[in-house]
Amino acid sequence: MSTRFLNVSRACVGLALLLSACATEKGAEIKVETLVDPKANLSGYKSYAWLDQAGAIVDPKQAWVPVGFDVMQELQHLTDQQLRERGFEFANPHSDAPAAAAEPDLLASFLIVVDMEAQKEEIQKRYGDAADLKNLHEGGLVIALIDPDSGKAVWAGTALGQVKPNRTDDEAKERLKLAVAKIFETFPVEKK
Repeated sequence: MSTRFLNVSRACVGLALLLSACATEKGAEIKVETLVDPKANLSGYKSYAWLDQAGAIVDPKQAWVPVGFDVMQELQHLTDQQLRERGFEFANPHSDAPAAAAEPDLLASFLIVVDMEAQKEEIQKRYGDAADLKNLHEGGLVIALIDPDSGKAVWAGTALGQVKPNRTDDEAKERLKLAVAKIFETFPVEKK
């Protein structure tokens, strides 16, 4: 993928939260918002691929408390599941199958920001008017779908909440699963 798409991806997913560390049960404290490009017809997209996720965790103050599993892999798996349930196919550019090797209709990406306040200025530079920063918490997660032709996000879902580092790996995975599910609750393409 080109640097342009990687930069767009990071920009689109700059409002992120490590939800593996949120505070209350059942996710009541997880605040979710989604942004949809009013010109985009998401049901017209059929396939997706992942952008390079290098640098998907932004932690300038080194506040990240590593967990015993690959958070980025878990988020990618959970997002894959949500997209496939809605009929999207993964376009694997490394596959020999003709359909899988086709160019994807969408590029998927996410970003985890451990300290939102420290990144506020950077996020506003990247997002501009799309940055809704009125409810900043300690951290956040954004999942974005980007049109590869325009390089612009056609949909982005954000989950915000307080970071709490004392979670078990199982609790952290459950929190991530809940956060991703909540983000996709208002996705404009229904489950199939």
